[in-house]
Amino acid sequence: RILTSSHYIKMDAMQLDLRDRQKRAIVRMFDLFVEEQESSFGNNQQNEAGDIQYKILILDKFAFDVIAPLLRVNELRQHGITLTLLLESEREQIPDVPAVYFVQPTAKNIQKISQDLGKKLYESYHLHFTRELPRSGLEELATASVKAGISSRVKRVFDQNLDFVSLERDVFSIMRPDAFKKLNDPKSRGDDIEKCIADVTNGLFATVMTMGQVPIIRCPKGGAAEMVGRELESKLRDYLGSKNGSGFGQMPLIGLGNANSAASQQMARPILAIFDRNYDFTASLQHAWHYEPLVHDVLHMKLNRVDVKPDKNAVGADAKTKSYALDDSDDFWRKYKDAQFPKVAESVEVELAEYKRAIAEVNAASASATNSAGDDADDQTGASTAKLTKAVESLPKLQEHKKLIDKHTNIATALLKEIKHRGLDEYFSIEEDFCNGKGDWKAALSLLGATGRGSASDKIRLALIMLLTSQLNSSGNMGKIDDEAIEGALRASGCECGAYNYVKKMLSLNQQLQQNKGGNTNSNRSQADILDWADRLYGQSVDLITKTAKHLLSGERQLPLAAAVEALLANQPSSSDAVGDNAVETFAYFDAKASASQRASAPPASQSQQDEGTGGYSSAVAFVLGGGCYAEVLALRELAQRERTNGRAKSVCYGATDMCGGDDFVTELGQIGGSGASAAGAK
Repeated sequence: RILTSSHYIKMDAMQLDLRDRQKRAIVRMFDLFVEEQESSFGNNQQNEAGDIQYKILILDKFAFDVIAPLLRVNELRQHGITLTLLLESEREQIPDVPAVYFVQPTAKNIQKISQDLGKKLYESYHLHFTRELPRSGLEELATASVKAGISSRVKRVFDQNLDFVSLERDVFSIMRPDAFKKLNDPKSRGDDIEKCIADVTNGLFATVMTMGQVPIIRCPKGGAAEMVGRELESKLRDYLGSKNGSGFGQMPLIGLGNANSAASQQMARPILAIFDRNYDFTASLQHAWHYEPLVHDVLHMKLNRVDVKPDKNAVGADAKTKSYALDDSDDFWRKYKDAQFPKVAESVEVELAEYKRAIAEVNAASASATNSAGDDADDQTGASTAKLTKAVESLPKLQEHKKLIDKHTNIATALLKEIKHRGLDEYFSIEEDFCNGKGDWKAALSLLGATGRGSASDKIRLALIMLLTSQLNSSGNMGKIDDEAIEGALRASGCECGAYNYVKKMLSLNQQLQQNKGGNTNSNRSQADILDWADRLYGQSVDLITKTAKHLLSGERQLPLAAAVEALLANQPSSSDAVGDNAVETFAYFDAKASASQRASAPPASQSQQDEGTGGYSSAVAFVLGGGCYAEVLALRELAQRERTNGRAKSVCYGATDMCGGDDFVTELGQIGGSGASAAGAK
């Protein structure tokens, strides 16, 4: 029979720690007796005799990436996993060992599992899927098991709803790296766009299932975000109406004052705010100056691992590429990942000095024990021995601390090398000035030129920041930009201008659309016509950029996404034209738990006004459709910290179709610009 993970997830759904929840769900998956022993979770996978249940784990590439940031090899062994194999690899028969499968329910994977059943590779089969297994797939597996005569050896078929990866406590990705291109390329076919929307919805549905609560969905009206929001609401509504969904998300409300009030119940639910990447290009394009965004952007951190290449003159062990894990088990990383790079470099030096001091104390204690003598020799020897024992006991901890220092010294050195070589500090400074409305065009053009430091991608990113932040004059129309000077400097540096021309074309098309509409923002196009929607999207994309550029230049210097999330959390309507303040009124509103009459009416007014004790919503998940960036992660962490400082406990989580570095984003824009030029011209 097919089970779902919601039964196990909803026990403590008031917590919004996706990483912890996903990890526990995966660990439970390794318990082969979970159906018979509901209380066995956390017992190190032991059976009634106290023996560890040894088994092998079979993953596809997607599931491997899901588990990699969550569980290390030693943790897998603690839960009885003796061997981890890829489904796609050739595997030998191990007839006396149970196998736990964790894969996506694709046709190719179903076929491969069916072949394993036919070969009778393992003692028993425990099949877990990252998302819902289609009926056709279930029938194929049933047929294969019956044909092989081993149907009794298929112990479980389980829909885990874990179709995403938890990178940190407050960061997740659904690992759909091609979403931006599919949704924005003018050459994308309608069915490709529709499949992409459905695929993203599946990833978000899995996230909601793991979260254990039904969120209030908010998103900018029009474009891909609203399409995903609408489809996710429909999928959640269908699930809540099913047998498996009965009671999902209905938890007791704790610490909310009048827990029976409608306002308290509403505010206890999280907001899921879905944004198109087009909502703010600048966050993905701007060069970073904080530790985690720098490591991701410059050293290409992926799945919480970063590879540091050796120096040209390195020899021996130092000549090998070093791979480091970066997560919250690393004390230094947890403490300084949100700090600016100079602070990190300074802190590495401080930690190294502290380590040297501790080693000096150990050496002094050793010398003291050796030199004990005289009338009070026994007393001195006893005291010295105690000091030496304490010092020796501290050695393992000091050794681990030294490894940590060496790791971050190597990472910081690699970053510093790139910063100096590419002039990343200069790029950051100039871009920051443009985002604050006081850009130095002369300095920027000098950097873009052939003699300026930086890679071709660095220069294009700066040019796009200049374009996006300088497009508006006081009337809100396109400002005068010296395109010839920018493009001339780019070409002199050998840069391919596809990305720049694509964004410039989008801005031009948006201006034409606004003029043609004559100020009328209503659209009579059918939402059922996906091709019509795709046509609108090409011009509509930069309509959002135009609005968010105003916010960037407003002097507040808060990323537009963070400003919008702050307004949605507060749920306070405003007459302001600022992006964040206006989000409550201008964002679409979807609620899978609302009745038909509630859906037919306008979105509810600010319920925080109805019940001042609630103080707005308590938690939010911001999701970016088309690639996320750690600059926005940092902005949301700063928002949560401000809320806590002001006495309002807010939980904010960030997710994306994929975590995309600035260089990768420029590459995507360039690919769309190159392939879409003729299509855009035809329109």
